[in-house]
Amino acid sequence: MVIVTLPTVAWYLNITWLSAILLEAGFLIFILIYTFVFNWLYDTYQPYKTCFVKS
Repeated sequence: MVIVTLPTVAWYLNITWLSAILLEAGFLIFILIYTFVFNWLYDTYQPYKTCFVKS
């Protein structure tokens, strides 16, 4: 995916390849951290457990 998006981002934003690589790296790191935090908080909260609690 990076192979396809890297030249596209560099061309569309009219930036150098190095800037496009740094932009992609920043985006990938952001997505990694966001996914980790979201899943961690969701697993901690687990709203679906309240629907299936046996009395």
